[in-house]
Amino acid sequence: MSKDLNVQLLTEAFSQKASEKYEIQSSNLLIDNLIELAPIKLTEIAIIRLKRNGNTTNNWKTLIFAFLDSVAVFPTAFSWVAAIKEELLDPESSDLYFIGAVKNDQISNELCTNIESGEQFCRKYILRPGEIVSDLIDRTFLANLTESKVEEEIVDPLYMAIQLTAKRLPGFNAQQQEHWRDTLLSGNSGAELIDQLFKQSPLSRSED
Repeated sequence: MSKDLNVQLLTEAFSQKASEKYEIQSSNLLIDNLIELAPIKLTEIAIIRLKRNGNTTNNWKTLIFAFLDSVAVFPTAFSWVAAIKEELLDPESSDLYFIGAVKNDQISNELCTNIESGEQFCRKYILRPGEIVSDLIDRTFLANLTESKVEEEIVDPLYMAIQLTAKRLPGFNAQQQEHWRDTLLSGNSGAELIDQLFKQSPLSRSED
């Protein structure tokens, strides 16, 4: 991790990447109110909210950033996340993302993995030792899904899942299959993803 990295640079990098596909809120009354919920120990924090371009709903993703002095501050950071979750209405309360970094690489890969594997309160991403910000971004929903690595890890299993679903559900026709594939690869999540998936007619279940 660069010694010059701070929460502002971290937030700016995510905002720049998100600007390709999302409308961005970085300062408004709601964000100010959510920031005020933070415990005094959290001194380097930020929030941005994203809504995908063309989204007909008014639901936003909330990205919570915290640049921590040590790993001991993580519980404090997650208490702030919990407070934010309580403040937001459904479905936005389920569309939260925590982006964290610890100064001076004072964190192990094992701890990063353990934190990220837990989904209490929200989805979490922690900057790992030796990782740069662009690497971190590429592990989030903002990653470019056209890259070969992502295609290998996501597209092929998704294709297989859709084909298996089509066999089980005769009403899942070719048009619906294409719609679901494009939507699942769109980078949307939460309520926005559900809304897009079910714009077409419901799937019919095959008879046993």
